[in-house]
Amino acid sequence: MTRGMKNKNRNCKGTGLAEIAMASLIMIGMALFALNIGAAMISYGVNDRACRDAARAAAQGGSSVEAQNLASKILQSYAQNGNLLRTPSLLGVKYNDFNGTPPEGVSPFVTVTTTMNARSIAPFSLFGAEIVKASFPVSKTYTFPIVKLTVPPTAG
Repeated sequence: MTRGMKNKNRNCKGTGLAEIAMASLIMIGMALFALNIGAAMISYGVNDRACRDAARAAAQGGSSVEAQNLASKILQSYAQNGNLLRTPSLLGVKYNDFNGTPPEGVSPFVTVTTTMNARSIAPFSLFGAEIVKASFPVSKTYTFPIVKLTVPPTAG
């Protein structure tokens, strides 16, 4: 009877260590995933603010060219030199003033789209397949009414 008890205790000694090792691997994976999500959210937030500010500036422009220049200047103020964040770039500015005669009930507007490459803190690949990529694009679009018109609005 004593011998059976010794074998049972002897067989269970390594299970606690094995459970701790497996749980540690799972926790490390979850922590790396959380870091990647955090980095993506920071990149999204920076690109969101940059796009919103660029659209507000473009809405102050009196022409399509002026709106494009104003949006570009705002994006230059968001220049980043770090490893995690990159500088947002302008994908497009759609300036629609309806050639000075907007339809009834529609106001002229400008739409700005920006993009930014977000970098992962911990890229991950499994059996050659890239699960978490090293970088991925984040884009945002904002539309604002044009504030400065070249044609004075009609009195209603």
